[in-house]
Amino acid sequence: MAEKKYAFKYPRVDVEYLRHTIIPECANECAKKRAMYGWTAKEYRECLKNCIKERVKKWAQERYGLV
Repeated sequence: MAEKKYAFKYPRVDVEYLRHTIIPECANECAKKRAMYGWTAKEYRECLKNCIKERVKKWAQERYGLV
């Protein structure tokens, strides 16, 4: 387990998966929230950042089987 100490904290996502799946889904989700709640650009970017982090962690859990 020592060699995978940071595997979940800093997962390496495939660039194509990130570009074609995670980022578009997060952009759509945050754009809807921005339209509904009248968020500023800063709030939208914060939402996008948090969404991408969550989805990358979810992907790492599925891929590596870590908790």
